[in-house]
Amino acid sequence: MTKPSDPNQAVIEGYFFNLATAALEQASAAIQMAHGYRLLKRQVHEGLDLGAQFPQARKLGPEQTISVIDEAIEAFEADEKRAWQLLPDHLAQKGRWQVLRKTHPFEHMARVQATYHFVGSQAALNVQVTTAGERIDVRILPTRQREAASQTMAELAKSITFARLSSSVAL
Repeated sequence: MTKPSDPNQAVIEGYFFNLATAALEQASAAIQMAHGYRLLKRQVHEGLDLGAQFPQARKLGPEQTISVIDEAIEAFEADEKRAWQLLPDHLAQKGRWQVLRKTHPFEHMARVQATYHFVGSQAALNVQVTTAGERIDVRILPTRQREAASQTMAELAKSITFARLSSSVAL
């Protein structure tokens, strides 16, 4: 993230950088948990007894244990996909948040391009968040009238400040 000259730009970029950091942390935790359950599933398929680690596995038997493990894997995969839905209601009402995920076979985490489209009284702008692994890039892209972008950034910075003050999630 470069050092912005406009304080409103700093507020916007900092907020969305923190939002992306929180989303990456949640996604990474979900991926790690799903991976752990896949390892357990493999152990059950190999006939290993999980009873010492998980006494319930002995009671359930292999088929039901695999069923429970599959449910857990699905839940953590859903958590990984939902990790980017962190936008507070106040900002969700003032703009449009679009998240595109692209998975690569040899990468641990999906690449994400998230865009927040905000329409102010003077102009509109897009805040674009791009990730690759744990690298985060935040850019503010005015959609039209560049001269009105400063006023629009001030409006968005005000909305972000309000969202921070009224949110239970510290970003």
